[in-house]
Amino acid sequence: MLAPIWIWLPWLVFALINPFLEEGYWRGVLSDATSGWPGWISVLFSSSLFALAHPLTLGVTSIANRHPATVISTFLMGVAWAIAYRKTGSLRFPVLAHVLVDLFNLSVAAFLNIYLPHASFTR
Repeated sequence: MLAPIWIWLPWLVFALINPFLEEGYWRGVLSDATSGWPGWISVLFSSSLFALAHPLTLGVTSIANRHPATVISTFLMGVAWAIAYRKTGSLRFPVLAHVLVDLFNLSVAAFLNIYLPHASFTR
């Protein structure tokens, strides 16, 4: 499934570029824009939008991205990364964590529908 170079090369590029873009927006811009809000509301707000954006991404027809488990796990990652950003004031840790998630999960294979969850996952 993952042997062709046309899977590995985009996967590496995606994992090295996407975290800077997403964390720059979801944690950087959005968290900074809501910095006057109570911390927990800001964290929940940015994390909720982060999680909901993944299954709603235009042009991406990933079956796995639409599953509730993916939305929940993305929300939980968003919470952890938003808290790390608020505590440190740096995007370094959220970006590093996001790079690791994108490298060591099946995100690119799922986006390309090369990895399709078993039948009960798609119901």
